[in-house]
Amino acid sequence: MNGRRKAKDFLIRRVIIILSSLALFTLILLRFPRAPHILPPAHLDLPTLSNPKSEGDIFDPKSGAFYFYHSHRENEQGHFHTFLSDLDKSVHHHLVGISIDIKGKPIALFTTDDWVTGEEMIPYPQLAGRIDDFAFTDESPTSQYLQTLLSRLKPQVLQLLKTRDEILTNHKLGRYEIVTYLPLQ
Repeated sequence: MNGRRKAKDFLIRRVIIILSSLALFTLILLRFPRAPHILPPAHLDLPTLSNPKSEGDIFDPKSGAFYFYHSHRENEQGHFHTFLSDLDKSVHHHLVGISIDIKGKPIALFTTDDWVTGEEMIPYPQLAGRIDDFAFTDESPTSQYLQTLLSRLKPQVLQLLKTRDEILTNHKLGRYEIVTYLPLQ
């Protein structure tokens, strides 16, 4: 009887240790984002932006395009997040992030997971069909610059979005902050 009880206690302890380890592993993966999938660098001659500003959200009511600029990373002056949204701006879809170096030159493109931007993520084919909708009627140099830049980088943006969907489809545990990253040289 005493031997059975010891065996049963031993088994219960092993199960508790295994379940605790699995729970800890899951929490670590959920708390710490996974590393981005880095695509081979694109060698392009791209224009610079002399003075990116943090003006809050810039929204075009005709196209539903909007963007904002902020900085919170090392090795960049800041980055733009570009979106397409419904005209009432209630639902938005992140197109691509554009990192800018200290001289105003674009240095990388990236995509994010939906939790980062609070977006409603739509699949690559639908978003790819709307990328030309990123247009602005205002005369702001920044708006015109981003519109031109996205037009010139359309193949790279489409590849990033397609790869993003492939990665997130196979996503098991953990979260991505940046899903795909494309250095520009």
